[in-house]
Amino acid sequence: MEVSVSRGRRCFITRRIGSGLTFKPSSRSSLWAWESCSCQSAGPLRPCRWTPNCRGPCRRPQPSRRTSRSRSGAPSTSVPDGQVVVFHPDGSRIPGWPRTFETLTQPAFPMGDAGVGDLDGDGSPDIVTCVVSGAPLRRNFLYAMRIDGTDLPGWPIELTNTSTTDYFSCSNVPTLLADLDGDGYLDVIRAMNRGTILAFDRHGKSLTGWPVRLGPDYSNNGIIREIGADLLAVDLEGTHQMDLVFVESGLNPRLAVVSGDGRLLQGFPVGLAGIVDRDAPAVADLDGNDQVELVQATMPFYGNLIEPVPEPTAGAPIDPARLHVIRRDGSSRPGWPRQLQLGASWGAVLADLDGDGLPEILQQDGDQLLGFDAGGNLLQGFPVIVHRDFVRSQSLATTAWVLGDLNGDRRPDLMQVWSSLYAGNAYMRVFGLRATGNPLRGFPFDADGMLAASRPVLTDLNGDGVNDLVMLISDGGNGGWRLVAWDLGSLLRGTGTTSPLSPNLSMPGGQLPGHGQGPNRPS
Repeated sequence: MEVSVSRGRRCFITRRIGSGLTFKPSSRSSLWAWESCSCQSAGPLRPCRWTPNCRGPCRRPQPSRRTSRSRSGAPSTSVPDGQVVVFHPDGSRIPGWPRTFETLTQPAFPMGDAGVGDLDGDGSPDIVTCVVSGAPLRRNFLYAMRIDGTDLPGWPIELTNTSTTDYFSCSNVPTLLADLDGDGYLDVIRAMNRGTILAFDRHGKSLTGWPVRLGPDYSNNGIIREIGADLLAVDLEGTHQMDLVFVESGLNPRLAVVSGDGRLLQGFPVGLAGIVDRDAPAVADLDGNDQVELVQATMPFYGNLIEPVPEPTAGAPIDPARLHVIRRDGSSRPGWPRQLQLGASWGAVLADLDGDGLPEILQQDGDQLLGFDAGGNLLQGFPVIVHRDFVRSQSLATTAWVLGDLNGDRRPDLMQVWSSLYAGNAYMRVFGLRATGNPLRGFPFDADGMLAASRPVLTDLNGDGVNDLVMLISDGGNGGWRLVAWDLGSLLRGTGTTSPLSPNLSMPGGQLPGHGQGPNRPS
C-alpha cells in the first residue's frame, strides 16, 4: 500500500478499504474512502451478520438486490457494498457520493489505491481506480470520476487481455497518473497480474507502445513474476519526458525502466539478488550533478520459498539483503550496494535531513533505521533502534517510515506505526523521531484496541501548522474498520485527552465495513 503526501495544507485523502491512503494536492480539501464488502442484516438498523468474507458491524443496508431466508426464517438482505465515498476532513460527506458499482456483476470492488489528479485539464482533480467485477473469472474496469462523482467522457473502460485467455486482473498496487507522451496531460498507468502494465491517455485510449511486460525470466527457469511494489514515473534520461520505473516482486527480480512509448532504456532491466516484496524504488539526484539515481532495497533469501519475514533467522542467508543505488545507465554508483542485515518489506525513503539541499537515504533494516549519504557512508546518529517495548506480542506488524513535520518547526521528522496482537487484544503504538534520530515530545503514544490497516499519512487537516495523522485502523483483530485522524498539534499544546502523551482523536463518520482477508486484505 502505497502513500504519497503533499506538503500543502489542503489535500485529497483517497482510500480503498483494504488498500491504503493517498494524499494528493488540491485547492479543495476532501477525504475519499472506498468500501468493499457484503453483509446480511435482519433489519435496517440492526448489526449485520457478515458473509464469510466479512466480519464486524455494518452500517444501514442499501435497498435490497437479493432476498433470501436465513436459518432462523427471518428475511435477510445481501448488499454488495463496493463503493467510493468522499469525505471532508471533518468527516462530513461531499454531495454526489458515495459512488456505487451496482450495474457490474457482483462482487465488484476497487483494487489498489486510486490515482488522483487533473486528468481532463479543467483545474479540478479527478480520481481513477480499477474496479474488479465478478468471481471466479474477473472483469476489470478502469473508472475516471470527477469531483462530483460522475464519469469523465469515455470512461469507464474495460481492461482486457487479447493475447491470452489466462486469468487477468488488476494488481493491488496504486493506479499511477503521469504524462508519459509529453502532451501536457496526465496519462493513466495500471499494473495488472503476470507483470503486465497498461497505459492510457486521458480519453481512455491505449498509448503507443503499451502494454509493457518483461515476460519470462529465462535466466531463472522462465519464471513470470508479479508486480507488488508501487510504480514510479520520473525523467531518468533528462529529456523532459517521463519514464516509468518498476520492479518485479519475488526471488531474484528485475528492476526496469521504460520510456513513455514503452521501450526499455539502455542498461535495463537490472537483475537483483535476493527478494523484493513491496520494496518500491525511490529516485532522487543524490549528489547534485543533475542526474537522478534509483534506490532499491532487497530482502535476504535463506534458501526456502516461505514468505520472508524481517525477523532474526539462524544461519547466513544465501543472498543477503542489500540497498542498491543505480545510475541511469543501469550501473551501480560507486560505494554501492550496501549489505543489510535483515532488510524490510518497505523501500527506502529519501529526504534532505541536514538542510544541505541534497537528499539522504533512509532504509529500515530489521528493527533499525539506517541513514546513508550518497557515497554510502552511515550518517551521524544512525542507526536508530526502535525498541519493541510491547511486553508480550504474538503477532507484530510495522508500517513503512514516513516523513513529515510533526512539531511545526518546518523540518522533516519521521513516523512509524507498530501493531501488536496478544491473547486476542490489539495494541497500536505510534513512534515519532527527529531527522537526527532523537525522540519527539509526546512520542511514542498508544492506541489500545486498534491495529494499523494502512501506512500513516501526515497532513495538516486543521490548519494549526502541525501535520496531523490519518490512518485506516481496525477495531481489534476481527472488528470493523475506521478512518481515524489524530490532532498531533495537541501534543505540543499539552491538550491531548486520551492520556498525557496521546493526541486528541477524531473518527470521521461511522464505522466502515471491511475485513482482513481475501482480495481486500490491507496491504
